[in-house]
Formats: sequence, C-alpha cells, structure tokens
Amino acid sequence: MRTLTLGVMATLLAVGSAEAAIEISGARIEAGEIVVIGRVTRPNEKVTFDGKFEVVSGKDRRFTWRAAYHPGDCTVTVKSEPDTREIVIANCGQAGPKGDKGDKGDAGAPGAVGAAGPAGPTGQQGPVGPAGPKGDKGDKGDKGEAGAAGPAGMAAAATAASMLRVVSKACQGQAPCQASCEADEVLLTAVPNPGERTLVAATWTGDAVPSEAKLVCAKTK
Repeated sequence: MRTLTLGVMATLLAVGSAEAAIEISGARIEAGEIVVIGRVTRPNEKVTFDGKFEVVSGKDRRFTWRAAYHPGDCTVTVKSEPDTREIVIANCGQAGPKGDKGDKGDAGAPGAVGAAGPAGPTGQQGPVGPAGPKGDKGDKGDKGEAGAAGPAGMAAAATAASMLRVVSKACQGQAPCQASCEADEVLLTAVPNPGERTLVAATWTGDAVPSEAKLVCAKTK
C-alpha cells in the first residue's frame, strides 16, 4: 500500500513539474513594449520567444523579456529546452484585415535647388590612343629653281649642315619602336610621322610601326 502511494505521489509530482516547466507571471503590452515575466526549471537557461528573441534566466530561475515587438495574433511561443509554451499577451490588439488601397495623392511642390557640391579631384590622365591610319601619299610638287648662294649663305649652310645629324632606326615591325637624339640635340623631323613625339625622341606604335624610321637631330650648342 505504501509503495502504491509513493508511486502515485511521484506520478503527480512529475505531472506537476511538467505543467510548471515554464511559469509565466506576466505577459502584456506596456509603454509600447511587450513585457513577459516568468520562471523556468533551471538557472542560467536560455529562453526564446517566437524563435526571434532570447534571454537567460537568473540564478533564481526567473527571467524578464522586453522588446519593441507586436505579435499579429497576440500570442507568443516561449521555449526553454525541452519545454514549449504558447502564451497570450494582455493589452494587445490583433492586426485587422488589410484595407483597400487609397487614392493617389496630389504631387507635392518641387523642393528648393540644393547647393552645388564641391568640385571633385582631377582624374588621372588616360592612356594614349592608338595611332590613326596612314594617309595617302600626296602628289609630287614641281621642282623649284635653285637660287644663287652668296658667300655668307654658303658659310651659313655649311655651318647648319655641320650641326645636323640623321639617325636611322630599324624597327623590324616591333611595337613600340623608339628613336632618340643625343642629350645636346633637339629633334627636328621624324619620318614617317610618329604616334608620339617629345623634344628629343619619337615613338611609333600599332599599325604605324615602319620597317625603318629616320630622325633629323640638331645640336643645341
């Protein structure tokens, strides 16, 4: 008889514990927040709400959850492994049915023009574009009559000739091809017309690379 009584009491305690696994002492909407106060079976236990929020119970197994949250059906699922409980939130109004779409409002007046923003930084210089196609060869002009050179002109011509130098560069179809004058010279002409040219050098790129290029350089001193 005593064994039977103890068995019945153990069964009642087990049922009572299962029913009281998650105890809720308050669940309401308060000051724009949902507030749920309760107790679970173990301290330092994670308690979740609708699978979206969680708190940890204290040493006394109590917990308090506050959040700016409004469940549409005014119910919340509270879970503390392995127990789950559905609770109803007080002071909670259920969401009504979706209303019809309203008429389109009138267009508002245009806003004032905003102030111009500061100028942005100067962008980097872009790459050099490809050389254009070679132009057609022009017609040969008529030969002019040779003028008589005086002594001074002949001397000047001789001096000028001594200051000029022709530089030949075999490009052999390799791109880019560059030919340069000496440091004490300047570039007067380059044949054929180069894609890039500086004071002392000329460069041919792309389809404009010749088999041989020539420069005419002049001494500056």
